[in-house]
Amino acid sequence: MIELLPNEKRIASIDNDSVLLTDHRLQLFSKGNYRTIQLKQISFIEIEVKHQYILLALGCLTLTFGATQGMNGIIFGFVGLILFVLVYGLYPKRRILVRSSGGTIAHGMDGIKHGDIQYFVHLVQKQMGLPISN
Repeated sequence: MIELLPNEKRIASIDNDSVLLTDHRLQLFSKGNYRTIQLKQISFIEIEVKHQYILLALGCLTLTFGATQGMNGIIFGFVGLILFVLVYGLYPKRRILVRSSGGTIAHGMDGIKHGDIQYFVHLVQKQMGLPISN
């Protein structure tokens, strides 16, 4: 657990308290790594979403291989392609990136709902005093 400074108030956290937002700073404590950025020093915050393109390539290879094996192979290839495309679309890699002149906080957010991540970023922006549009 990360201790708060005197007169510091906890605002929110995400990913089992791995990323903690207070009224003064944003902190990361994960896998032995600890980073903190003062809110007034944050220059950039984003949710990065990366898809694993290797899954699409594997789906295409499955279809190609199936096409060389006759009718049953074509059916196998299409089923494989559909499964790989589903996994590609349903399981992207997500992480939150917070940059400042002193460094970057990058934390994987796989398994956390995209809406929850967006709300956390909204709270960070609100604490920074940025104008928020709905």
